Amino acid sequence: MALKKAFFTSVLTLTTILLVLSGCASSSGSTSSGGIKAGPGVDVAHKTITLGILSPFSGPVADPVGKPLARGVEVFFKSINDKGGIDGFKVNLIEKDSQYNPQLQVQLYQQIHNQVLMIADSLGTPTTFAIKDMAAADHMLISGATLSSALAREKYLVLVGTPYRLQVENAFDFIVNKLGVSLEDESGWREVCLPDHPADSHSECHSCWSCPGL
Repeated sequence: MALKKAFFTSVLTLTTILLVLSGCASSSGSTSSGGIKAGPGVDVAHKTITLGILSPFSGPVADPVGKPLARGVEVFFKSINDKGGIDGFKVNLIEKDSQYNPQLQVQLYQQIHNQVLMIADSLGTPTTFAIKDMAAADHMLISGATLSSALAREKYLVLVGTPYRLQVENAFDFIVNKLGVSLEDESGWREVCLPDHPADSHSECHSCWSCPGL
């Protein structure tokens, strides 16, 4: 339920971002009466905005995650289109099967990056990592279906869910400030160590600090 709520919150955020991005598209093209400018993925003549989906539609990740998430994006934007679109522009989707393969993800991104306004669904940590630098160079916004803490502060990434590290930080905050549990030692200080990937017991700790009572 929490994942579903996070997903729909993220997609609603993307709709708002789309309005901003479409208004900031390349000024080299014409402009619609509503102020949306032509550019990659924005066709003012036919009043369409094209988005990309790079998700595994085959392989072991497809059925449990890849297909349902992509279907959610499809259903959401169909609803937007049924209600008149975004400022009268209909949203089209270009969908590619990444097979959860980073090398293939790079190839697919290179195929479509000049045809889309943004990547509305990039599923997976290794696959999203594979294209993040290219997307940044292209000023291409990516909706990343990944919980990697390392991607949380990437300028052109909007994460669908809360990264692992922030989940742990939120847990500490709840324990200390809501449950009233003290994590101090005798001196009043507590060293806290958050690994880059808390779900991985073998992950090295890279985020350590000491603080009074957290």
